[in-house]
Amino acid sequence: MEDGEFTAIVGPSGCGKTTLLNIVAGLLPYDQGSVKIDGRKTSGPGVDRAVVFQHSSLLPWRTIIGNIRYGMEMQKRFDEQTMQERAGHFLKLVGLTGFDRHYPRELSGGMQQTRQSRASLGRRPRGAPDGRTLCRPGRANP
Repeated sequence: MEDGEFTAIVGPSGCGKTTLLNIVAGLLPYDQGSVKIDGRKTSGPGVDRAVVFQHSSLLPWRTIIGNIRYGMEMQKRFDEQTMQERAGHFLKLVGLTGFDRHYPRELSGGMQQTRQSRASLGRRPRGAPDGRTLCRPGRANP
């Protein structure tokens, strides 16, 4: 695949589409073939790719802004000001300004999927390739 290219994986239920996406994301091991991103073999999760799961993976006890910040907090690569700026940027980008202190249960399903997709961008360094894999992307707003 080339930079900026959009690729779809289509097949019947149970054929391994999600398994393949999880391998590319580094969430599952594989014992045949190879997965390379920018010429480097992958051997686990990395900041150059993220997964937006088919079902909501928001932490119900954290606010929307807290969920956006979660990945950045776990990586411990960003200072407080940078996390605040990046989280605010992505909140505005998806049209959820004003919902920062709301909890996931207070958002519609579509708003939750949008938040998940955009938060996956917040964890990667600026300028890093957009290596998101989406399971059932038609149900999210990447």
